[in-house]
Amino acid sequence: MRITPPVTPAAEKTSVNELITQAGGSHGLQRPSSITSLAPDRNHGAHVYIAAAGPTDRVQPAPCHQTDFATLGMFIIDTIHHPNGQTLNDVPGGAGLFAHLGARLLSPPPHSQYLQLILHLGRDFPPALLEELNSLKTNICLIDTPWRKTTRGENTYDKMNPGKRGFKYLTEKKRVVMDDILERSNGNVGAVHMICAVGRMRESVLRWRKWEGDHRKEQEEAANAEKVDIYSGRGTVIWEPVPDSIVPECLEETLVSLEELGIQIFSPNEEELERYFETPTITVTSPQPPHNHQQHSTDKLGHPSSTQEAQKHTIENSVTRFLSSSPVPLTKTTIVIRAGQLGCYIYPPPHLGRPTWLPPYHTSASAIVDATGAGNAFLGGLAIGLLRQPEDVVLACAYANVAAGFIVEQVGMPVFEYANDGTGREWWNGEGVEGRLRGYVRRVREESVRGGGGGKGAGLEGLGVGRKDEVLGVDDF
Repeated sequence: MRITPPVTPAAEKTSVNELITQAGGSHGLQRPSSITSLAPDRNHGAHVYIAAAGPTDRVQPAPCHQTDFATLGMFIIDTIHHPNGQTLNDVPGGAGLFAHLGARLLSPPPHSQYLQLILHLGRDFPPALLEELNSLKTNICLIDTPWRKTTRGENTYDKMNPGKRGFKYLTEKKRVVMDDILERSNGNVGAVHMICAVGRMRESVLRWRKWEGDHRKEQEEAANAEKVDIYSGRGTVIWEPVPDSIVPECLEETLVSLEELGIQIFSPNEEELERYFETPTITVTSPQPPHNHQQHSTDKLGHPSSTQEAQKHTIENSVTRFLSSSPVPLTKTTIVIRAGQLGCYIYPPPHLGRPTWLPPYHTSASAIVDATGAGNAFLGGLAIGLLRQPEDVVLACAYANVAAGFIVEQVGMPVFEYANDGTGREWWNGEGVEGRLRGYVRRVREESVRGGGGGKGAGLEGLGVGRKDEVLGVDDF
């Protein structure tokens, strides 16, 4: 049944064309050079547009048949209430945007044009945000839905416990579905970040597989089919489970689905993993400072404190308990626990490596402004790391930690500009990504040599040695 959208008062309705005009300028969105009409929304007759990778004199629009990274996460416009009474409005956010940013940080032009973000554009979408998004030089797919308001959320920090954040939707949310991604990439997708419950994850993966099967023969037979595969390791699923399905009742379905569907990355955070069990593994808690998920407690030599080691031990036991609960061995899935101040814990299948800890990028609490979205950005960065380094999940997680490090340094999006050295290189928050990545990898190696990581953080003396990243211009880490 076709649903007719409600009539919107002319004073409240803003079309995509009007937004493009308002967000115009030398680097703004313009049709047809920077916006290409794709297809109407099947449910409501909306028009869909795809933002090009930037000014046409710099980067050409990406072909819609190739996408290196996409996400099921939503774009949300946030209102943020800080403990000090300050309120910030129209802050770009949402798991989709932050995952997209994590991938973008590691993908300078022209590779940025292969990063896709689906955005349902409501009638109240601020033109300034559209211009800000276009500056990313990625493929932003704008689905025009003028009968509704853009998805908005409210973040409120607890005055008594500033590390605790409450969230609620202020408008009706509009989910991104797998067909949104597939129809705008012809099914040729390198990696998809799926932030959803286990049932929706299964549905999305099966839809993707069916799409590939249905279209593979058609693509192969097309006389002018363009087979593009910049990176190896296509078709990666990175699953970030949502709290609704992180309950004991979903444990068995989760474990069976990971193996049955061959999910490459499963990544809850350290608190979420515990929710699969009726009773806690070990209870270890510590207070959180304002907006800080990466505060560090170390001894005089800079080594992890006994409290941190106890927390790590809890997480390791939780992963062991999770795996031992499985009715089938997990032979295809790497578990990556995002552990905030502790970094990340990587547990691959035995034939792919051994369990490993990586520290977070930032080692000082003073560098943290707001950790909102850092976990999502981590997974976007991880996706790119796996596309570039498909045989080294630990090095891929180093990419992820560097991406998350940029996100925590401000509220909202990091500041982007071109380096003033005439090279055309990108700077984010005043630094080059390739320099941070190389420096972080070398720091991890040095700490491993000194024994600072200890236990499962040791043995990383060779991390990245001999590895290259031509996209970032790294000849050898």
